[in-house]
Amino acid sequence: MTTPPIYYVDRYDQELLSCFDEQWQQVPVVTIDCETTGLDPVRDQLTLVGIGIPAKNGFQCWAFDVHAEPSLLQQLTPLLESTTLLKVGHNLLFDWKFLCYRKASEFLKPTFDTFIASKLLYNGRQDLRHSLEACVQRELNLQMNKDPNLQISFHGGPYSKEQLQYLSDDLVAPLLLLKPLQEKLEQEDMLMLASLENLCIHSFAEMSLTGFLIDQEARGQLEERLNEELIVERSKLPKVSKKDGSKTDLNFNSPKQIKEYFATVFGLNLPDTAESTLSGIRKNKAQELAQLILRCKELSKRGDAFVAKIRLQDLHEDGRIRANFNPLGTASGRSTASGPNLQQVPRGPEYRSLYTASPGNVLVICDYGQIELRVAAELAGETQMIEAMCQGEDLHTLTASKCFHVPVTEVTKEQRSKAKVINFALIYAAGPKLLMGMGAADTLEQAEKIRSSFFQAYPKLSEFHRKLIRQVEKDFNKESKIGKMRTPGSNRLHWFPQQDLYYDNGPLRKATVYNRPVQGCAADGMKIALVCLQEKLRNTKAKLVAMIHDEVIVECPAEEAETVKDLVEQAMIEGMTTFFTEVPIVAEATIGRSWAEK
Repeated sequence: MTTPPIYYVDRYDQELLSCFDEQWQQVPVVTIDCETTGLDPVRDQLTLVGIGIPAKNGFQCWAFDVHAEPSLLQQLTPLLESTTLLKVGHNLLFDWKFLCYRKASEFLKPTFDTFIASKLLYNGRQDLRHSLEACVQRELNLQMNKDPNLQISFHGGPYSKEQLQYLSDDLVAPLLLLKPLQEKLEQEDMLMLASLENLCIHSFAEMSLTGFLIDQEARGQLEERLNEELIVERSKLPKVSKKDGSKTDLNFNSPKQIKEYFATVFGLNLPDTAESTLSGIRKNKAQELAQLILRCKELSKRGDAFVAKIRLQDLHEDGRIRANFNPLGTASGRSTASGPNLQQVPRGPEYRSLYTASPGNVLVICDYGQIELRVAAELAGETQMIEAMCQGEDLHTLTASKCFHVPVTEVTKEQRSKAKVINFALIYAAGPKLLMGMGAADTLEQAEKIRSSFFQAYPKLSEFHRKLIRQVEKDFNKESKIGKMRTPGSNRLHWFPQQDLYYDNGPLRKATVYNRPVQGCAADGMKIALVCLQEKLRNTKAKLVAMIHDEVIVECPAEEAETVKDLVEQAMIEGMTTFFTEVPIVAEATIGRSWAEK
């Protein structure tokens, strides 16, 4: 790539800044790239903000050293907030978190993120990467010099020619990618989806920057309790001999010790010590020990992963924990969160009560009611389910009546509980073994009868499944060994390498095929809800905290709680009804001091 002129700005120079303003105000698009001292927008420093301007007389790179002169950041506010200027970049969520945390502007739109575009076009293609360097090679057949040592060298000026060239390349490349990626998105009918994902950048940045306040007193008490419980459980473990002949407790984290003990004492040769293997042991004494080992493992895991890792010294200075949200963390379009993985935090109140709002604030927690069932019913056109939902009937009770062959009025609590499992399992056509393993049936024969009764009651679901299978098999390219699917509504593209679509011994992975459109549609509806919510909360002091599958959490002052509660419910319903008009969408919010109060 050719080297454009680079204007390095490390002080307030009115003449130079006026020239900059004049240049960007004459173009429809600019590129943005930030250089930082690390990946954490709260702990690490923003050092350089690069702006690329495709001016009439040639491309210009402007490098603002906001580390040397912080006031320069505010000089960029009009550009960042211009609603007529397209901002192009690669992984703009990263850049925006650093800019937003330093209050460079209130919003960043319109945007075109080349990273998002690549992720959408090649979603599921594990053989392809989405770094700027990989995109430039794939789309433009050009090479970038991405020296990893330069990447981590931006710790303050003065900057070398090589460092500024590195920034310049990161500004030129997204502009070169803009047209070819837009054209490919248009060919795949995904321009609207790309627009939605770009609009969500603000929401995911806000969640990553807000986080939860951790109740350290309650955390300490829970850690102490878990440690005490683990000591009690470990004391029940049998003794094993060490090499020197002395005795010690069986190490519940040692697969070697566990396998040797079970082989020697019980005559059981375990293939491994996975939870599924230990849970399947049925010999009395062996079963007791297996369950004890699993309890020890669980107590240890919960203490380490969900309690010890949120000590005060591991958090930001304000005592909050901030997850890193990935809007395209799964191929279905669902987001993920890491550091911590909020999806894995146990549902028990003793864990979720640790995640709180600041003093004077509350959490508004809103989730959808049976959203995957509603989505599946509409996609399949399953009239029995749709009518029941529209009439406000309890679908789990109805299913229990159909599967256990009793009148609706005589359905027991246990039957309804099993029917809940049946509904969520069979919209993805779970097999008899899985149904039995989930507790919905006592025998394989009973599970088979339940499946038969379910699909007799809801025949359109079975027809929907068959249609999906036919389409996937038709679209599978036997030469490239890659298949594909589309999410209804948004047209999100899913590529499937053969190993993701077929088992090694040949059969199709049907659960994957049935799961993808349902979860994909729900994820797309949720993202539209986020965009709606962002707009509705603009005149409040509320902040997005987290989105976990079908749940949104917002923090706000206590006096705004009722207003925010209504706005969140409205936004969630409006977002999902963009795609779903036949089934009623239900979203219910609660107000509480902690995440446990849902």
